[in-house]
Amino acid sequence: MASRERILIVDDTPDNILLLREILDDYTVLAAANGPEALEVAATDPQPDCILLDVLMPVMDGYEVCRRLKAQERTRHIPVLFVTTLHDTQDETRGLELGAVDYITKPVRPPVVRARVRNHLRLKAYQEHLEALVDQRTQGIVQTEHVAILTLAALAETRDNELGGHFQRTQHTARLLAEIWPPCRIIWTSSERPASTSCSIPCPCTTWARSASPTASCSNRAGSPRRNSQS
Repeated sequence: MASRERILIVDDTPDNILLLREILDDYTVLAAANGPEALEVAATDPQPDCILLDVLMPVMDGYEVCRRLKAQERTRHIPVLFVTTLHDTQDETRGLELGAVDYITKPVRPPVVRARVRNHLRLKAYQEHLEALVDQRTQGIVQTEHVAILTLAALAETRDNELGGHFQRTQHTARLLAEIWPPCRIIWTSSERPASTSCSIPCPCTTWARSASPTASCSNRAGSPRRNSQS
């Protein structure tokens, strides 16, 4: 049996919480009496699926609570519905601009509250489903591109006997360099290199360079100028 969706009601008046709890008796209802408590509950697993938020509260008003919810990566996805006695267009506009998805005025009408909560829960479920599909399709595209590149490389090798597995060997060597010696990814120019930079740890590129030429040195060593490709 699927768990019921969780609704967080934030209001400093206990009677308002009891009323909304009765209206939303088809859901698991959580309650918070102030802003800081609401922020804590919203960030705690299992998180609420929807938040009904009063505006006029002590310590921290509903607008500030909404702003903080939308500023946090962990809670910004939770739909917020303001439930308040403020009727002015300016107040409603401010709440929606802060990221709320709806604005319900008091005294509340039970059928309207149930319908709006249900609709926003459905929208949230659809959005999460679409995001999962996008992630799945993106992974599929990346895998397809990778296979295509490897296929083209293999095809090039079969058409030229001198290449022999060159592409695969180069790919393997580059991966090893990135994994075992990250500093080798950085090439300092003479103007960028700090004066105190030196290779205090044996560097693989030094060993390989010396095996090819006795006078070669590591490109990471301080004081060794970068070779000009035009010289």
